[in-house]
Amino acid sequence: MQRIDFLEQLQEGLAGQVSTAELREQINYYSQYIDDEVAKGASEEAVLDDLGDPWAIAHNILDDIERREGKEAARREQAERDAASDWNQAAHDTGKESGYTGQQGSGGGGSYLLVLLIAILIIVVIVGIVLTVLGTLARSFPLLFVIIIILWAIRRLRS
Repeated sequence: MQRIDFLEQLQEGLAGQVSTAELREQINYYSQYIDDEVAKGASEEAVLDDLGDPWAIAHNILDDIERREGKEAARREQAERDAASDWNQAAHDTGKESGYTGQQGSGGGGSYLLVLLIAILIIVVIVGIVLTVLGTLARSFPLLFVIIIILWAIRRLRS
């Protein structure tokens, strides 16, 4: 096999599987390696025999890239988990500093229930006050109360 054949087969094995920059880098590396070994006195044929099958080299390069990318992805995932853990710890610490005494994991459900009960109590008090005022007016001015209700009903029917 000749150098040009070796490099073409290597290129074919990597084409479409790696970036153009990675492809160029690998072809340049092996071309330079062949040049260096020939400069040391080895024959081109002997160097190519030592290197072996260009398709096997391409396969090894792809495996190496896949391993590197897998390790990088695992590193990124771990960094994301660490960041989330740090954020959760900071949120927990902030809750302690502000005197938060709610239960972890409950989503603060107790405080929402308390707000809901207070809102219902306020509504009941307001309705009670309005009914008391209307009852007093009805006893004091029965005819006025009836007229107000009739006018209100007529206005509602028109709109």
